[in-house]
Amino acid sequence: MDKRKMAHELQQLHILSQRISSFKEDFRYQNLYHGYLGEIYLDQLVQIFGEKFEYLDDLTLVFKETTVQIDKIFIVNNTILLIDMKYYQGHYIFQNNNWYGIIHSNRLCSLESLEFL
Repeated sequence: MDKRKMAHELQQLHILSQRISSFKEDFRYQNLYHGYLGEIYLDQLVQIFGEKFEYLDDLTLVFKETTVQIDKIFIVNNTILLIDMKYYQGHYIFQNNNWYGIIHSNRLCSLESLEFL
């Protein structure tokens, strides 16, 4: 498998982060960089299990001026699985078909709706 390359925007932001120390806190850079790390982790999982399945990597679709990027598409038997990798830091619980992030005061916060329970 070829080594994953950073997107052009991330490459530019990464160079800036090396030259300007405070730039590493930039939200866009952090978001893209963590997404890139998540895709690397997904690539590692595919190296372990991927030989058993057919898959497409980094598929970009454009429809009516909207662009969608799908990290992986697996074809398993007669099923197509769309994978969009996320890289969130923290502690999470999967409960009642939803992911919840644990907030400092032990309250749970839904990742999807950001509502406090």
